[in-house]
Amino acid sequence: MIRSDGTAAMLGFVSKHQNKPDACAREFVEILPSCRSDARRAGGRATKPVLKQSLMSRMTVCALGGYLYVLLVPVIVQAITIEDVLAGIKDVEAAIRVLYVESKAEILQRSLKHRETMVELSSHQKVVVEFGGQTWVESEGQSYRVGDDGVAVIRPRKSIGTFNGDACRVASGSSKLVFGMITTVRNDLSLAMDPRRMTTHYCDKPVRQLITKHRGRIVGRIRHDEREAIVVETEPHFNKNYFKLRFWIAPSLGFAVVKRANMIRFPGHDRWIEFTRIVGPDHREIEPGIWLPMRVVYESFGVEEEHARDATEPPLSWRYKIINSNWIVNPQVDDSLFTLEFPPGIQVEDQIRGRHR
Repeated sequence: MIRSDGTAAMLGFVSKHQNKPDACAREFVEILPSCRSDARRAGGRATKPVLKQSLMSRMTVCALGGYLYVLLVPVIVQAITIEDVLAGIKDVEAAIRVLYVESKAEILQRSLKHRETMVELSSHQKVVVEFGGQTWVESEGQSYRVGDDGVAVIRPRKSIGTFNGDACRVASGSSKLVFGMITTVRNDLSLAMDPRRMTTHYCDKPVRQLITKHRGRIVGRIRHDEREAIVVETEPHFNKNYFKLRFWIAPSLGFAVVKRANMIRFPGHDRWIEFTRIVGPDHREIEPGIWLPMRVVYESFGVEEEHARDATEPPLSWRYKIINSNWIVNPQVDDSLFTLEFPPGIQVEDQIRGRHR
């Protein structure tokens, strides 16, 4: 477990032993003191009396072992405060300094030139990313161009790129690497999905920072992928329209953020509409207390005021269906990995120094 307090211990153990009543009972006794401490800290809301009553008889605990996940997790989740959520996310952020993952993506992309044209693409990437943003990525996929007739021409594309915090260096081509580019823009890496946006970040910022800065609060609870999740929303801010962020956080998955969304509300309308979202079902415990998504769906929508007025659904702008594999938490990497050495013989456009070579 990442967290040592009773709330995290309870959530972890009921998930682990939901079908093992004897082991469940033994571990229940061991973590009771920390659970009582949590109950007092939370003002004694439900958690303390429920746990105390459950431990009155070992026979009772064993008999209910198979049902503890269903019965106890909702009670504990109800007692969790926004401070507990922030502390849980902080522990995860502190534990993950570097991530490696392999991702395959099926992409459905609306053409900017011909809005009625939807293009299907695929991508396979290997990524190493540090918490601060330093990145190495190797990618094979496709690019496209839509002609005046609205027909998409799809070509293979491969690339390798790095970002060291100051400069982004990318080598790319169709069947082989023939062109290089140096910029200051990390987004030029053409990541199908930044692993941090599936785990600890959103909008290129740590989730905890966003919740704290924008005065997030718990607004409800919901079932997600057969788990109890806490719904946190930030305070709306106004910039021509109203905007806020929404996060679903699963305490039993080590406070993993299983959904993050950006929402908009148009003046004069009550409806909040998600215009972009990232949802991650099927989390696996890659390291003790660290749960990472094996599947992710990343979607964006073209929201207009008419969708708020007519209560209609906005059209899809893009959808990435991602399958992750081979997660590695905190692999040993050298800083030199994040500065690409261009292969000999390729043309390099250096946009920082303003020259070609």
